Amino acid sequence: MKSPTKNWCKKYCASGAILFIISFLVIAGLIFWSIWNKTTAPADAARETITLIHAGDYNAAYATTSTEFQSNVIHEDFIAYLDSTPTITTPAEIKFTYRYIEDGFAVVSGTLKSETNLTPITVQLQKEAGEWQAIYISINPEDIPEDIQ
Repeated sequence: MKSPTKNWCKKYCASGAILFIISFLVIAGLIFWSIWNKTTAPADAARETITLIHAGDYNAAYATTSTEFQSNVIHEDFIAYLDSTPTITTPAEIKFTYRYIEDGFAVVSGTLKSETNLTPITVQLQKEAGEWQAIYISINPEDIPEDIQ
């Protein structure tokens, strides 16, 4: 005769383990979503700046940069840099796969994918007056954050 304890365990231990695994996955998913969602605003701001550059609206792109950036890079130098760097001005799909945020600063890094190139891009941002604004834009592979290389 089978023990009632063994029948109970067969019945409930397996469902308890499944419930534990599902709970763990849900909690891990919520944590990931929370972190990813928190970094959406700086990624969107960086994407807006790059999209304006791709559209050739360099004045509007310059306006999305921080006051620190604008005090270090005058408008004419910004435009001259963009005119001399077709890799960043060529329309491309923008994908930020790395996002980091801390104390009013953020870094987003990923790729610009055009028909002919896959270019790394890193944008550092600062929160000013409640808005994320670019303080540094780079297409140099050496500027990719070390923990994602």
